[in-house]
Amino acid sequence: ALLCIDASVLLLYTHCMKSSAAGRWDWPSSILLVLMLQVAAARLVVTHWTDFLYFAQTLAVAGVFLGLALGYSHFKRRIVTLLVIGYSIVLIPWQLTLAIDDILLSERLSSVGGRLYFSAIEFFQREPVQDSLLFVAFISIVIWFISLVSGYWWSRHENYLVAVLPGGIFTLVIHLYDQVFSKRVWFVAIYLLFAMLLLGLLYYVKNRESWQERRVFQMQESTFDLTRGMVVAAALFIFVAWTVPASQAGVDSAVQTWRKLTKPWRDMQEWLSNAVEPLEGPRSREAGDLYGSQLSLGLGNPLSEAVEFRVEASELLERQARFYWRGYVYDTYQSSRWSDSESETEDFSPSDEQLNIPDSGRRSVVRLTVITERRQFLLYIATQPVWVSRPGTIKFAPAGDNEQDLFAWMVDSSLSPGEQYQIRAMVADPSIQDLQAAGTEYPQWVTDRYLQLPENFSPRIRALASEITQGTETPFDKATVITSYLRREIEYVNPLPEAIPEGVDPLEWVLFDSKQGFCNYYATAEVLMLRSLGIPARMAVGFAEGEFDPETFVYTVQSRDAHAWPEVFFPGIGWIEFEPTGNQAPLVRPDRPEEDTQGNDETDSELATPQASDLPNPNEGVIPFNPLSPIDETNTISPFLYLSTAIFLLVLLWFLNRQYAVIDQIPARLQIVYERNGGSPPAWINNWAHWNALSPIERSFETINRSLRLLSAPPALYHTPTERADALIRELPKATNAIEILAEQHLKSLFTPHPGDAGAARRASMRIWLYTIQSLIQNLINGPDH
Repeated sequence: ALLCIDASVLLLYTHCMKSSAAGRWDWPSSILLVLMLQVAAARLVVTHWTDFLYFAQTLAVAGVFLGLALGYSHFKRRIVTLLVIGYSIVLIPWQLTLAIDDILLSERLSSVGGRLYFSAIEFFQREPVQDSLLFVAFISIVIWFISLVSGYWWSRHENYLVAVLPGGIFTLVIHLYDQVFSKRVWFVAIYLLFAMLLLGLLYYVKNRESWQERRVFQMQESTFDLTRGMVVAAALFIFVAWTVPASQAGVDSAVQTWRKLTKPWRDMQEWLSNAVEPLEGPRSREAGDLYGSQLSLGLGNPLSEAVEFRVEASELLERQARFYWRGYVYDTYQSSRWSDSESETEDFSPSDEQLNIPDSGRRSVVRLTVITERRQFLLYIATQPVWVSRPGTIKFAPAGDNEQDLFAWMVDSSLSPGEQYQIRAMVADPSIQDLQAAGTEYPQWVTDRYLQLPENFSPRIRALASEITQGTETPFDKATVITSYLRREIEYVNPLPEAIPEGVDPLEWVLFDSKQGFCNYYATAEVLMLRSLGIPARMAVGFAEGEFDPETFVYTVQSRDAHAWPEVFFPGIGWIEFEPTGNQAPLVRPDRPEEDTQGNDETDSELATPQASDLPNPNEGVIPFNPLSPIDETNTISPFLYLSTAIFLLVLLWFLNRQYAVIDQIPARLQIVYERNGGSPPAWINNWAHWNALSPIERSFETINRSLRLLSAPPALYHTPTERADALIRELPKATNAIEILAEQHLKSLFTPHPGDAGAARRASMRIWLYTIQSLIQNLINGPDH
């Protein structure tokens, strides 16, 4: 629509120019050309090969009007070429983004680019292309340039063949690949009818010019009679050609000629067939989701190293203990099969408010970007998601006061390789002390749903759970003991080396007989053992964290990371993951003794040394540092050389940091060194890395935390940003305006699609610092009571 408006403006401008036009503008012929190319595009649309073929009709109209306008204009060929390139770069990608709805334009462009990139790689590697968008893009570009060329050469050069042949060949090629319905051949007939009318109109215009030069009188009625006769003659010719049968000899001759002409094309069909692999119809291929509403324990199967998706976590405030990319949650186990019982569904739009999940007060918000590399409907996202940038459907169970206990999140239209979407999730990394103190006051909706056990539940498994947890008090301690038992006693194998005997409980077989299994059996055993002890638990499936790149903050998740794990409910904290599967690294919870967390907000981002006694010794394998020998005092160096060297190093460091952000990489490198040597990085390194990961607005917001600590009112660990801002307002009433501005920009950057105003946040931060320093000086001079 925008292009048609621009083309109309260009037509009016060029038509009003005093000098003669470079080409000829004729409304009847222009309308015929538009109709002719619309027939060609409609022939493509009626095939129903895939969705979004109607893009061709839109581009055909836009292209022919732009071509006619440029041909009629006075622009030289170089300018015309630049205009065509500019319109093509803008219009075609914009048209393709309409294949993805209800998300921001920038994300649609990124998703379209990613999908085309992955499809092009598959095509040039001679692999079947799974995404039909590559074909839609190709055919859209073809019809766009056919329309441009036809319109331009007709209005500037009145070249009939160039105006008619490209569209005719396009229509014939489409018809050759879509001959299921014989009536569709009439599209070709209609195209030829319009082509003949255009030829007759051209012949009539040329004769009319000749008659005017020779001063031949022409009545108005003659023009109408000639036009009517031309239409009738063309229609009769087409009707006869399509209804009178041809002789067998003529057909054979035509077939042989056609085969010779199309031999090069047939040689390319095997290669091109990969590009049209997904064009059997809309949604002809099911998405490559691994999980559905039910899950059998199964025998397992080896998993490949193919990449499933990548997760960009550059906006994380700090590295979480571990992510699990959850796809589905099950609450009911019966007959060796998990399922979600009596779940509800609800539509979700990115414009809606985020979900209200239970026990979110002690969780932190993370924002992540997921880039898919396999087609999927089911979203694999961080546990406890609350918002996704794609419209879709959520499956959930009611959880109290307008809260939703999420089971699964599915998009309306399948995501193809290369697409990306944004997620917002509430994640928790509670300490051992927090989990031990959570208690057993479970909500009614938890006990009603997550204590279910199968009929005739194995008494051997129930007895085993009671035996190994004897002497433990809290649910966390019981879950930890069961996790350790399964990791120690069950050997990880995938697939199972032998089939489970008929009539035998598969879980009993794995726990007591074969003592071998994979993640489905580990997680199922822990969930049922905990439920037998009265501890609510459930089964979660999806993918383990994958490989994390600390330099780019990107998680690469492969097929081999497909995983199942138990989630245990803790009052006031919510669902927490445990890791009983033997081939996964153990989950180590942070150990934060109560006396170390009182009044010290800096421990928010620290993971202290875990209590687990079986962890490797941090000093084991570390080579002792041997200091260099003292420098000979006779070899003294002049102070000038020291100063020059220091200045040079500072300048070099400034240059390197400006080009490569060297200083920002130092804490991440130090953390890697400590982890490789089996140790835990000190708090100052973790805090430094945490600071580097903050956005500009989040760094400004740290002023509120520091000011509270300086004013002897440190915030508690569980205080929200709003509560911290309110606390500082009570301490610094003069800074109320600056604090409210900073809190507003911080909340906007966290919970809305808008990034917030970093400049306003920085200025507010400086004013808060000034008021804090002023208050500290007054307290020092006058005493805190004044």
